Parts: sequence; structure tokens; C-alpha cells
Amino acid sequence: MGALLKLTIIGVLLAALGERLVQFSHRINLFREIAPVDLPNCQLLKGIEYGAEDIEILPNGLAFISSVST
Repeated sequence: MGALLKLTIIGVLLAALGERLVQFSHRINLFREIAPVDLPNCQLLKGIEYGAEDIEILPNGLAFISSVST
């Protein structure tokens, strides 16, 4: 009978721990989906296949893009 009681207590503790983990993941939006955004003023630049590391935009609209190309 002692083994059954231990197994029941372990099961209850694991269920409580699992419930807390689910509540925590909902609170921090762990499994949220991010909707794609269509930006109207973006232009594809040739020669930059891997994205920019840093973009500095001047007040006149000119942008300096630093990236690593391989």
C-alpha cells in the first residue's frame, strides 16, 4: 500500500508541475505565432543575401548597411 501512495503523490506533484509550466508558457507567449508583415517601402538589394548586421538611417533618408558576405 505504501508504494501505491508514493506513486499517487508523485503523479499529483508531476501534474501540478506540468500545469504550472503550461500557465507560465501562456504568460510569456512561448508558443505564439508571429504574423508576417508586408512593408510597402522595402526594396530588395542585390548582393545582400544574408541580411544586414547594422543599418544606420540618416535624416535625409540615406541608409548605411553593414553586412557580411561569404
